[in-house]
Amino acid sequence: MKKGARNFSPFAITQIVMAAVVITALYMAYNPWRWGKVRDSVRASYPNVAHIDGAVLAEWFTAKDKALPVVLDVRSQAEFDAGHLPGARHLSPDVTPSEIGFEEKIKTPFVLYCSVGFDSASVATSLSLRGYKDVQILEGGIFMWANEGRAIEGGSGKVKPGNSKYAYLLKVAHRAP
Repeated sequence: MKKGARNFSPFAITQIVMAAVVITALYMAYNPWRWGKVRDSVRASYPNVAHIDGAVLAEWFTAKDKALPVVLDVRSQAEFDAGHLPGARHLSPDVTPSEIGFEEKIKTPFVLYCSVGFDSASVATSLSLRGYKDVQILEGGIFMWANEGRAIEGGSGKVKPGNSKYAYLLKVAHRAP
């Protein structure tokens, strides 16, 4: 036997495997908690912003009796081009909907989204202060929308995480290169 070489007993190997299983299980269990923490943080930071769940928005898209909302993506142009919600329009954070052709502030429902909610909540607050009445943000942003298996248009049909510090929340299967 080589000097310094280690022989692991079957018991030691079993302990290492068990530790790996426990760590993996804890990591997988931690993911929903992280989403809850982000959601709660967005809501606490922007208490006056209305939220819409992805399932509710998806139903709204298929409803025949309701006017569809104007869906606005407030991420960067490159992120928008890589993939966005069906029918979404890009809106730079320093621009208002009226500047891209949506004059009606009172009756038009707007749904804004970004990666996870912080940027869209900030823009929604700004629009509300400018007189837009029906402004909501998509709960969890495009990351949660994609993670739940909903359609992504444009580019590769996947989401570009950009430089978001929350990129870890977007499942790898839904990431654009």
